[in-house]
Amino acid sequence: MTTAGSVFLGRSDAPLSERGWQQLRQATKTDYDWQVVVSSPMRRCREFAEQLAGQRNIACHLNSDLREMDFGCWDGQSAEAIYKVSPELLTAFWENPAQFSPPDGEPWAEFSARVRSAWHELLLTFPGQHLLVVGHAGVQRLILAEVLGLGPSAVLRIDMPHAARSRIIVTDGPDSAVLARHGPPVSCV
Repeated sequence: MTTAGSVFLGRSDAPLSERGWQQLRQATKTDYDWQVVVSSPMRRCREFAEQLAGQRNIACHLNSDLREMDFGCWDGQSAEAIYKVSPELLTAFWENPAQFSPPDGEPWAEFSARVRSAWHELLLTFPGQHLLVVGHAGVQRLILAEVLGLGPSAVLRIDMPHAARSRIIVTDGPDSAVLARHGPPVSCV
């Protein structure tokens, strides 16, 4: 959770709230022996990723392709506020993001191509290494959709609570990726 609350955040760079810091600390409390941390450059990801990497004495790499989708005119607004003004637009986005982008926002095709490219780059750059990727809900959903072979209409149906953590096991390139776990840590409410 950020200081901006429950709003669409793409281009806005709101920092984590104290609750957000607590959620991420709890989510990473269990040590999985990460060798590298890779993060979005946005403050809400980067600051935590850099702190965690420093505490564990491991490298932290920033990847701008792991930024959240640019929500255009919706940036900084809650879903409720958007729905009150334009229920048909928000519904169209939720039902088929590949066919409808937020006004003045990043087209779904560009967002998904950027994230897929970043995912494949990570697999090539850090083969066999145990990575922690600190990213945004939309980015995480797209990576999970890539691993599970889901189409665009299913992506927004993946539950992504704050500080959710997914474990993906990759043995031999992107086609070998398996989702081993998804969700918040048991004690993270």
